[in-house]
Amino acid sequence: MKQPIYRFVPEVEALRGLAALAVVHVHTIGDTNGKPLNVLVNGSGAVILFFVMSGFALATQIRHDVPGWQSYRSFIVRRLFRLMPIVWLSIALAAVIHVAAHKTPSFDPEELISNALLYNFSLNAPLWSLYVELWCSVVFPLLFWLWRYFAIAGRAALLVMLILPIALLPADIAASILIKWSLYLFCFALGLFAAEYRDSFAGTPPLAMGILVLGCALIAGSAGYWIESPGGIIVTQAFSYAVLLAVVLKASDEGLFAFLRLRSIKFLGMISFSLYALHYPLMEALWPTVTHNVGLSLWHDALFVALVCTAVPVAYLTFSRIERPLNDVGKKLSNRLAVR
Repeated sequence: MKQPIYRFVPEVEALRGLAALAVVHVHTIGDTNGKPLNVLVNGSGAVILFFVMSGFALATQIRHDVPGWQSYRSFIVRRLFRLMPIVWLSIALAAVIHVAAHKTPSFDPEELISNALLYNFSLNAPLWSLYVELWCSVVFPLLFWLWRYFAIAGRAALLVMLILPIALLPADIAASILIKWSLYLFCFALGLFAAEYRDSFAGTPPLAMGILVLGCALIAGSAGYWIESPGGIIVTQAFSYAVLLAVVLKASDEGLFAFLRLRSIKFLGMISFSLYALHYPLMEALWPTVTHNVGLSLWHDALFVALVCTAVPVAYLTFSRIERPLNDVGKKLSNRLAVR
């Protein structure tokens, strides 16, 4: 019996963990001056990969939902419980670290509120991507239901329409916090594309699949070196990662890429959201100590090692004590709303 297109795939969660680790690497070690590692471990590309994978992951949640207000409300409640508790925890942690570092007795409440509402990212810069994730999630059910309704020509037209804002909006308008999220909605649609057209890679030899995955990662990671337009970089990265995701999904169907099922990588995928949300304030807490005690030539590497050794156990604790329990609460509340 053929497996459903949208379902939980361990390899996708593992990819999310590797992408989160790539972001940690870039924020600590930074640009590696054109070395090959900088192409593969690319922070901006990792975020685009998050968005593409989110399109697939969100579709697995609503694939059986009947379009309508009841199912939409249920989805939004589940999504808020999934995202916002960890967002607020990371902001609270960042505020405490900021006050301690600057030895100030209090923090500007307006700045704290604007960060908590994902209108300002001064306390935890990577949260801009969770602002995109949240608002794209609000629109996603409509996108998914339209996608399922259209044939391939309609889906292609929908993708073109979603990409147009990147090409047509002036830079000052595109940067506005009110519409910036809409520039990335097509990445979520590409996650659907990858899931539904992965059979295009049926019969591809495992070695060719591996080479294709590596090639897509290289194209996405190097886009900033040969494309000048920021929009062009985003589009190139998104399409490259959509192909990569399609190959990984097909490989999962065929039992390939077993390394993505290694316990350590699966663990990283499991805690990836908490790791991503919390690593930046933890990095700022570790920064002064590392730079004071390690030589200039090694402090970037030392900061990366120290941050991984600190953030991974903290992320696991957060995942097990806060993220997973509140996610379960959101699911239960969502199920109750769905049957009313």
